[in-house]
Amino acid sequence: MKIIFLDIDGVLNSSKFMLEIKGKGLEFNDNIDPESVRLLNEIIARTNAKVVISSTLRHGYLVKELYNILKKEGFNGHIIGFTPSDPKYRIRGEEIQAWLDQNKGVESFVILDDDSDMGDLTYRLVKTNMVLGLQEKHVKKATMILNEWLF
Repeated sequence: MKIIFLDIDGVLNSSKFMLEIKGKGLEFNDNIDPESVRLLNEIIARTNAKVVISSTLRHGYLVKELYNILKKEGFNGHIIGFTPSDPKYRIRGEEIQAWLDQNKGVESFVILDDDSDMGDLTYRLVKTNMVLGLQEKHVKKATMILNEWLF
């Protein structure tokens, strides 16, 4: 099984997208950039990966609720869970490692995030940025990592 650990803010939405929403006179609410979702779908189509939400948004939603928000923007994948929330984990990389330790059968994984707090898992990070979010160059790198075409 291949896994995408997915942050949302800075990956599936961006400052640019939020300004576009505001410019149309809309409230941001649960809006997700459909172009970023399309790019995420590309990674999933090329790798057959499943999604685990590592975003802090996991604290306010159920899996089904986040799935429905993404589905509204065209998401074609499967969300299979959230990384654990426990104060003993100081950085996101520790939360991801805890999920990996609890879930056997992961053959490959990638982390899509605009933050760098991955510790020993940094080599699996595809770092986006809050200004632009997920881009085509990230699709290529994430696909290479998930398919074990490491350079």
